[in-house]
Amino acid sequence: MTEAIAPVVRRGGISAWAVVSLVVSLGFCPLVTVCAIPLGILGLRDVRVNGRKGKTAAWIGIIIALVVTPLTTWFMFWWNAEVRIPLRDGPMVAIQSGMAGLIPEFESGFLGPVDESTGIEAARFIATLRDRWGPLESIRQDDSRMPEFSDNGWSVRMAYIFKFQKESVPGEAEFCVFSETDSGMGFAARFGWVMIGTDDPVAWPPSAASQERTRLELREYDESEEPAADGG
Repeated sequence: MTEAIAPVVRRGGISAWAVVSLVVSLGFCPLVTVCAIPLGILGLRDVRVNGRKGKTAAWIGIIIALVVTPLTTWFMFWWNAEVRIPLRDGPMVAIQSGMAGLIPEFESGFLGPVDESTGIEAARFIATLRDRWGPLESIRQDDSRMPEFSDNGWSVRMAYIFKFQKESVPGEAEFCVFSETDSGMGFAARFGWVMIGTDDPVAWPPSAASQERTRLELREYDESEEPAADGG
């Protein structure tokens, strides 16, 4: 009697779900990396039900996503608070603090040494702004002018429109993500300088007035537009 030959069970190829889970887990956006978890679960199901390969890839994708997603989420919130919002709003918080009499808070918004003499100069800068244009209400980026990045890419020169109580005035400021320290490059996320006005700009620190610049003309300013940040 001829013995029956057992059928050969062929395993399918690698699970596409598992591969996609592994690839997605290596992203930098938490909205992307978190998708690796359900994709990995689908990959494990595909391996179990359809006999495909890729169990290890699915598990690696899930584990990486569980680690990377919280880290990228934290980084996005940190970057938004430390870099994106200050770059968008300009030195508004610093100047408004100075106008409220908080000169040390104004100085802390900029790079450079802080001592008694700089405090006197800072108070003079704030007083000049107030005398010319009144209290600062808001600052918005001037989208008609392109940002200018430094050669090393760690600082950017931005054009802003400073809305004071009396009038709106064009200006510029340099925002430094990193800056030189005694021990090398260090994270800064502060402004290097600011210049406000056209022919005779008011600058902080005073040495910034010597910066080469193209004369700024105030573009059409629509008062009905919502400012980037409000002073209230």
